[in-house]
Amino acid sequence: METKHRVPQGSILGPLFSLIHINDLPTLLIMNTEILLYADHISKTVNSPIPYNYQIIMKEIFCSINKWFKEVYYH
Repeated sequence: METKHRVPQGSILGPLFSLIHINDLPTLLIMNTEILLYADHISKTVNSPIPYNYQIIMKEIFCSINKWFKEVYYH
C-alpha cells in the first residue's frame, strides 16, 4: 500500500487520525475480553481462570484483528 499523505510526527493529528481509523476495532469483542484504545495504542485484556482457555481466546482475538485489518486495508 502506497502512502500518499502524512502528518508530522509528534503532532496531535497522528493519534487523532489513528483513533478515527480504528474506532470500530473494539466491536470485535469476544467473551471475557476487552479491547482498549488510547491515542495510537491498542490494549487487549482477557479474563480466564484456566490458562488453556486464555490461549484459545488470545488466538481468536488475533485472528479477528487480523481479519479486521485485511478487510479495512484490502477492500
